Amino acid sequence: MNDVIIAKKSSFLCTEAGQGEIMKDIEEKKLNRIIASA
Repeated sequence: MNDVIIAKKSSFLCTEAGQGEIMKDIEEKKLNRIIASA
C-alpha cells in the first residue's frame, strides 16, 4: 500500500489506553489523517 505509514490490529481502540496509543502514533509519526475500522 503506497503512502501507508503504519498499520496495526487492536481489539481495544475504544479504551482510554487504546486512544492513547493512537495519539502517540499520530504525534510520533506526524500523521495528518487516520482510518480506523471495526
